[in-house]
Amino acid sequence: MYGVPKGAFSVCFILAAFFSSFSQKGFDFLVRHRYKILPPLGFLLCSIISIFVFDSIPHVFDAAHFLWTARVFIETGRFHLPASDLYEYYQNTFNVMINGRYFSLFLPGFSIFLVPFELLGIAHLFIPLCNGISVFFLGKIADRHSDGRTSFFAMFFAVFSSFYLFMGASFMTHTFNLMLTLIAIYLLYNKDSLRSVFFAGLCGAVFLFVRPQNAVFFYGAAIVFMLFLKKGLKEMVLFTAPFIFTGFLLMAHNIYYTGHPTIFPQDI
Repeated sequence: MYGVPKGAFSVCFILAAFFSSFSQKGFDFLVRHRYKILPPLGFLLCSIISIFVFDSIPHVFDAAHFLWTARVFIETGRFHLPASDLYEYYQNTFNVMINGRYFSLFLPGFSIFLVPFELLGIAHLFIPLCNGISVFFLGKIADRHSDGRTSFFAMFFAVFSSFYLFMGASFMTHTFNLMLTLIAIYLLYNKDSLRSVFFAGLCGAVFLFVRPQNAVFFYGAAIVFMLFLKKGLKEMVLFTAPFIFTGFLLMAHNIYYTGHPTIFPQDI
């Protein structure tokens, strides 16, 4: 089932090859205008699924927690609610009561980005927007590696990947994490300024408040990538600085909620 969209469109391309004159002109047009067509299409298709299939609401516990935390922050300016004496009525998957606070096990980094969209009443469009941006930067990175045609196919198969479509229509963090990763790679790969290196590190540092393990893996891979790109020590220090700052913020967050800088709520 997951391969049906890719397979169907692959067959279409093979069939179109038989009509060489028409297909060549059409394909050249698509390649030239790929950035005007495919990223908006990635956003549009995911938006349609989000609204008409998922009814603009989360469908798994994880996703519901991200939106719930964003709404709690909007109402209280905090990521928790005061714990109730009637704790038996507040038992919920992934919610905890620690030190008089009732909050989600999931870190609030992703929820912070949901807040402005929730205030506008369009939180369900945030991840489709991330998907469109991801498709754009995927094409840009492919341009650096190869040519316009490769870039087109990279974006094309991303747009019509069932995984992209359905994850990009949900409230899950996968597409958001992908967007940050692709932006960071693009900045490291295509920009030589120190500012770009810093902002690449900032993109990766956001992972610390979303999925800390992702931040660790991303940081290690990015440093190796920078070595291949022959980046100097100054660039690596600038790239690392946001991780250090965000790491201290994460430890402060843990101290506030669990009383220890390296203990997360799920560890209690």
